[in-house]
Amino acid sequence: MSSPHLKDLALFRTPLWRLYLFIVLSSVIFLAAVSYYKWLDIKKETQIETTYLHKLLQQSSHDQFLQQAAMLRIFGHRLVDIGVFENRIKAQLLMDELLEENPVFVAYGLANPQGQLILTR
Repeated sequence: MSSPHLKDLALFRTPLWRLYLFIVLSSVIFLAAVSYYKWLDIKKETQIETTYLHKLLQQSSHDQFLQQAAMLRIFGHRLVDIGVFENRIKAQLLMDELLEENPVFVAYGLANPQGQLILTR
């Protein structure tokens, strides 16, 4: 006599079951491959976007620093032109105006070539 378990195994040996298993396994493998390539595509797009944003932020920061450096250079020349050594009150008012109009500056100081502070705010 044959056991009932052998009849169940014989069922999986039929061509219809083999076709079913082939389709299921092929579908799983195809889905895994498509998912992997989609993940690679998303990863590449994200890297490109991140690189672009990094370059944009870098350029923006660089431009901001150049603008502030130019403004401070002009301000320093203006202080020298008004005679910071002779007219400290006018220089102090000009410095207060700079700090009031530009909140990015917390303080400002003017030093002589020896490093001694002449005027601070």
